[in-house]
This record gives sequence, structure tokens and C-alpha cells, in this order.
Amino acid sequence: MWVGGNGGIDVYNYLSNSFENYGISPGTGEWYISGILQDREGKIWACSNSGELYVSDKQRKKFTTVLTSKTSGIGEVYGLVLWNNHLLLGTGSGLWTFDMQTRTITKWHVGLPTVRINCLYEDKGSLWIGTEGRGCFNGRHQPKPLKIYFVRRCW
Repeated sequence: MWVGGNGGIDVYNYLSNSFENYGISPGTGEWYISGILQDREGKIWACSNSGELYVSDKQRKKFTTVLTSKTSGIGEVYGLVLWNNHLLLGTGSGLWTFDMQTRTITKWHVGLPTVRINCLYEDKGSLWIGTEGRGCFNGRHQPKPLKIYFVRRCW
């Protein structure tokens, strides 16, 4: 089990009933790990609220920074999800896709307003997007842009 917070990332060892910290250099200002996932190759990806994206190096037991808000201009990253072979990032400036091979990032224009995306969730091929004040969006894999099936306030 992987756990993120303002102290970086820890992995829980069930055999020893203890946590081991993986070193991460925190961003500036208020900083915490806002999302963690494991890809199909077993790599662990993590994002932070200050706009960094990290990938694990299990051999050396550390995370490497692969993206920063300074170099990408995406701002805060609040969540990430692996969906249809894309690593999607929910940010303060909308939805972005990160190419894990070339390590490039692209704004994903899917018919959503430019709004803060607080959470992303994949459910049997369906992508759920939770926004700040604009409701929940749901769509399936379609040619770009993503077709919106459902829009309403979640509260």
C-alpha cells in the first residue's frame, strides 16, 4: 500500500508492519502528494498539489521528478488516472494528458470548461471527472473530444 502526504511517499510493508519512506524533494509553498497510481509496467506515479509529477525507481527506492509546474505551466495537480493508455492529470487549469514514453504533456480539450479538476476515476472504461463547482462529468473512450454523457452538481 502506497501512502502520500506532506512528508512524501511511504510504502507499507505488511510483513514487518512498518512504513518505508521514499525520498521526494518537495515543491515550494504548501506541498503534499495529491495522487498515486501504479501503471501496467508496475511503475508508481505520483503527483503533487504544487504541480510536480514523479515516477518510481524501485531499484534505488526513490522517485524521480518528470514534470514540474514551472516547466509545464499546468499549475496544481489534484489527481491522476490511467485511462485508455493515457496518464491523465486533473489540474487547476483543466485536464491534461501525459505521454509516459516521450514525457510530454498536452492540454486535453474534451468539451469541459476550463475548471479545476479535483478528482479522476476510471470505472470499466468510463472516465469520471469531479470538478470544483461545475459538477461531475462522465464519458467513454471516443475520438477526441471526449463525449460528455452526464453533467450535474454532485451535492
